[in-house]
Amino acid sequence: VAVDAGSALPMAAPYTAGDRTLGITREDLRGVAQEDSLGARGRIERAALLEAQRTLAHDSMEGRRTGTTGNERARRFLVEAFDRAGFQVVGGERSHPFTVTPRGGGEPLEGMNIIGLVPGTVHPERYLVVTAHYDHLGIRDGEIYNGADDNASGTAAILNLGRWLRANPPRHSVLLVAFDAEEMGLQGARAFIADPPVPLDRVVMNLNLDMVSRNEADELYAAGTYHY
Repeated sequence: VAVDAGSALPMAAPYTAGDRTLGITREDLRGVAQEDSLGARGRIERAALLEAQRTLAHDSMEGRRTGTTGNERARRFLVEAFDRAGFQVVGGERSHPFTVTPRGGGEPLEGMNIIGLVPGTVHPERYLVVTAHYDHLGIRDGEIYNGADDNASGTAAILNLGRWLRANPPRHSVLLVAFDAEEMGLQGARAFIADPPVPLDRVVMNLNLDMVSRNEADELYAAGTYHY
């Protein structure tokens, strides 16, 4: 998306989060705004977004519940898609396993986060983390809960955003993370924080995409973390 910084960013001072300097300056943002234009960089194709979303929401994925065969199929699709897109692996592995504790008890399950990297051209040591969960509710009372919006939409978005970034290299490195076990209590995200693939003090920000495929007013909402 093209941004017109204009005079709204008059100072060359670093942004901060609490007492931690993030290292992005207003000059950085002004430079991006001056250099980039939507026409020059192209667009993410609607057809590619819908193709990935339809695949993840297909009945064959059986609702993608963590620990099921359908979830494993979705995982294999994402690993292959990340590989084909040319995203770099992090920590020597595409798939990052973790233990899932089911709500209400039961035997532990294996969850799997899928991670890809698009390295930055100016600040490769700083990371923007773009995330979406790919799991959903599975089959309940014989009915498949396909989860097309929640959250095949966000997962398709990070996949295609990564493809776009490969063609239009970013200044900062971008980690693309497909989380598992969100529906079981954000366990994929918690596993990422507990065992991060890159140092957390190198992470500038996290953008999480969830349920982005439909809105009657054609709007997307951006919210901070104040709820939590």
